[in-house]
Amino acid sequence: EQGLAGPVGPAGVLTDANNNTKAGTGALAANATSVGNVAFGTNALGALASGNESVAVGAWALSALSNGRHNVAIGHLTMGGNQTGNDNVAVGWAAMSSATNSGTGNVAIGSGAMNRAEAASSNIGIGEWALADISGGSNNIALGRMAGSSMATGSDNIIIGNQGEPFESGTIRIGGSNQTRTFIAGISGNDLSATGTAVVAFSVSIEIYAE
Repeated sequence: EQGLAGPVGPAGVLTDANNNTKAGTGALAANATSVGNVAFGTNALGALASGNESVAVGAWALSALSNGRHNVAIGHLTMGGNQTGNDNVAVGWAAMSSATNSGTGNVAIGSGAMNRAEAASSNIGIGEWALADISGGSNNIALGRMAGSSMATGSDNIIIGNQGEPFESGTIRIGGSNQTRTFIAGISGNDLSATGTAVVAFSVSIEIYAE
């Protein structure tokens, strides 16, 4: 069966001559010259006019994207504010939803992850509200619920199970106030003098064990 712009598949799924596939009220509504996009859900990719090869699954997913490309958004409101970002992946309710320019090459997995990523690029936030407030910076990795959620800008940080600090770069933060013991393999009995001096700092309330 043929629809107005191409063949109609199961349950009203429509594919046009440029290999765009859509289902849902307002999905790909502004499409003019875009190619190879997939939009499932109310207003998914609704503003896209010329961008190519993006996937939006969920109501209002990528709904503001006008000419970005190669984005994947799965979830309600996911990447909903992104207008021009490219090569981003967001999975989860409202992940990367508030930024008008979601940068390039970010991965956000979890509800609210990288929610305000305005001009950030090449970041990875995995966990509910991971890197939620980051607005700029690159090459950050945050793992865990609210990991890096206190960061505003900064680059080259690795944050695991810690909310981080608003403005810092080149920092590794692992764990929070609930962790009081640390076990690290590969230290005990090894001569580190050839590669540098090993420095371990701790307070009286923290024990560090070399395995």
